[in-house]
Amino acid sequence: MNELSFTAFNLLEGTFWIFCGALSYLAPHLIHHMPRKFWNFLFIDFMLFGISDYVEAYYPVSFLDKGGEWLYAWKVLCIIGFVMCLVWYISKRSSK
Repeated sequence: MNELSFTAFNLLEGTFWIFCGALSYLAPHLIHHMPRKFWNFLFIDFMLFGISDYVEAYYPVSFLDKGGEWLYAWKVLCIIGFVMCLVWYISKRSSK
């Protein structure tokens, strides 16, 4: 079985996250119980996370290697954003 290269995997992963961002951009038209600000934040977070995978694909050092700390910080900030969205969503749903 053919294995994906590191670059190809990150390009596919980045495309997936950007696709998720596009869905979150369209979501307010279908899901009305969350404010538009929530969906905008989620959209930006998905886009930044996807772009970070494109950067990782072409940056000569992985975010786990020395010199890739800035990319690691970028990804961690995006994950914190996702956790914030999850908490926001759960708190909004439980307040109903």
